[in-house]
Amino acid sequence: MSTFSPFKNGIPITVTEAMIEKILRMKSYGQDIKVEITPKHIVLSGTMEVKKMMFKKNVAFGLH
Repeated sequence: MSTFSPFKNGIPITVTEAMIEKILRMKSYGQDIKVEITPKHIVLSGTMEVKKMMFKKNVAFGLH
């Protein structure tokens, strides 16, 4: 009986905060996004422009 290993048929790739930020900036149309990698979490925070009817507002967010 074998246990599941995500690296059994591949190699691990290190991903840095800067790499994730660059990818998010390419997909977020210039919004302000910061990435922080801790030993237990990836934290995303920043501001996004929210459009509701004819109004626009920058709203702060955080995903922990």
